[in-house]
Amino acid sequence: MDDSLPALCEIIHGLGERLPRRDTVALIESVLLKQMILLVYRLQKAAILQNNQYISVKHLLYVLKDHKVTIIRILSYYYLKDIILKLSKLSKLGSIEELEKRKKGKKSQLQGLLKDDVVDNITNVEDESLKLDPAAALAAIDFTTKGSSSPSPASSNVKCIFLKLRNTIAELKLNINITEDEVKKANEARLMRVNDISILLSASGYEGFEICRRKSFHGRLGDKLLLQAQDVLPWDITFNSQVKDILMFLAKETINCLIDRVFVLRNCPDICDETNKKIIKKTKYRPILVHEITAVTSQFWKIPLSKIHNSYKEDDTFFNEQLIFDS
Repeated sequence: MDDSLPALCEIIHGLGERLPRRDTVALIESVLLKQMILLVYRLQKAAILQNNQYISVKHLLYVLKDHKVTIIRILSYYYLKDIILKLSKLSKLGSIEELEKRKKGKKSQLQGLLKDDVVDNITNVEDESLKLDPAAALAAIDFTTKGSSSPSPASSNVKCIFLKLRNTIAELKLNINITEDEVKKANEARLMRVNDISILLSASGYEGFEICRRKSFHGRLGDKLLLQAQDVLPWDITFNSQVKDILMFLAKETINCLIDRVFVLRNCPDICDETNKKIIKKTKYRPILVHEITAVTSQFWKIPLSKIHNSYKEDDTFFNEQLIFDS
């Protein structure tokens, strides 16, 4: 994945590493591949255990069931994504007021654009999901019951992932009792880090940082990562577009978790402001070094990174290691 280092470096910078070093980025790349191999292995074993021919969302949730914070982040991401898609659709169709008029007098015109069951939902999008704070709205959802069909205007090959997640949680009877405080705390440290970095950067640097924040593994970079993970495992592995989309999210989440842990180990409680930029740059936001990444991986993996090699047998001891996700 050497040709992927520049793109990976941008993602790492966008997650709060102010000055990514090439050697550190290369190590993070290696850790990420090993993590994805371990994750896909666990998913395939879950599918085999349940006599399924391909990996689905239920296998993802089964594997991550003990990683509540990670599940909260997944749900938060796809919940907000679904709301944004709804709002995007609304902006194309006109204001809510105009939609209400269409609903009353020109419903047939809308039905030419949308399915019958979608019309009522779209024209009623001024509901609580858009009025409430996203954390409060997500915490208010009852994950013991299935949701109704979603009006998400996503493409046909990647339908409403949040709805699929919610319904699968209900089917599996997972004990997902999410509070508003848990949703906020799941990303609190990351938001503070983004705020600090924004203060430290110049105007042009901030612009580049915001571009990097939007980078993801959805696309060629993620496709290559998944192919590499699949190639070293002893099965022909199949998963649908929804699983693939979530795996792309989890690839970025893996790097986020690594960076989170580095800052926890640094234990720098200093608050960044305009008066102490130089001190913060030298302490809390100095470049992440290789030994700091290995210090994090050693918390999860007993086997040293140098001892983990491709390719893997089904009974490889590496598959007994933990996933680098927050519980």
